[in-house]
Amino acid sequence: MKKSIRRILSGLLCAGVLALGIPAPSRALTLTAVNDSILPLSDSTMPARLGGEIYVPYSVFSQLGVSASSSDGVLDLSANGETLSFSPAEGYVYDQNLNSYSTPAYSMNGTTYVPVKLCCGKFGLSYSTLAVAGETVLRVTDGSASSDSAFAAAKSGTIEN
Repeated sequence: MKKSIRRILSGLLCAGVLALGIPAPSRALTLTAVNDSILPLSDSTMPARLGGEIYVPYSVFSQLGVSASSSDGVLDLSANGETLSFSPAEGYVYDQNLNSYSTPAYSMNGTTYVPVKLCCGKFGLSYSTLAVAGETVLRVTDGSASSDSAFAAAKSGTIEN
């Protein structure tokens, strides 16, 4: 009886040690696309999820005609007669009418990350999160791009590689 319990415990211990040696599957990256182009993998393009919101470096919006300027630690993004002013250090964001919003910008990787949902809504852009070739793609568009399904079909090989 004692020998069988020892064998069972030894077997469980060995299984536990072996399980620690097996590499866990890597977590899939989230790629960023602007209209019909996939951006390169770098700190200046990769999205982040903070507080339940999706954020991207502000330069992603610059590729869609949103102008950006910075003064005294405040980042101003403007397009279509709308402006959002972000202060990452102080944690506030407001528009040209001084309406405040609850999704501030963050400084990470040497750049300012801004909330996708707020910026798209304010500047008349759209975004979607797609599953393509086993990867997640955050796609921000200005209305001149192909449909999400056409984009996924056209880019699946590129994303897979």
